[in-house]
Amino acid sequence: MNDAQAALAALRPRRSKYGSRKVELDGYTFDSAREAEVYRDLKLAQAAGEISGLEVHPRVVLQRAGRDFAGQRIAPITYTPDFAYRDRSGKYWRVEVKSRRFSGRGGRSSGRSTRTEAYSIRKRMLLYQDPYSCFKEVE
Repeated sequence: MNDAQAALAALRPRRSKYGSRKVELDGYTFDSAREAEVYRDLKLAQAAGEISGLEVHPRVVLQRAGRDFAGQRIAPITYTPDFAYRDRSGKYWRVEVKSRRFSGRGGRSSGRSTRTEAYSIRKRMLLYQDPYSCFKEVE
């Protein structure tokens, strides 16, 4: 690959490792068209009064930063769900948009799922830390 080809390749939008393309809507950048679609639906639900306090990509600290026994800094463990909101009854919901397992080209399995081990661990930590909030995965 020569320098011109490398420069052109750098300008082309790359697919994520899960095959989706980023989408911008209302000043937010979503990881997929499906995530942007869920955002649009939640905005309509908020306008209709079904939900309130819609948050996009709220950051949750699962474990604060600290220092180990040798004084080395330990980074915090954070989790960022796609959305959070309160329903009419006052329940606090966190929503995560996940791809379907069989979403490859031509209807074939891509062989990849966005439900990684790190995601599963963070989800469990979140549910342990805040057992009164509700959690929903949307495909």
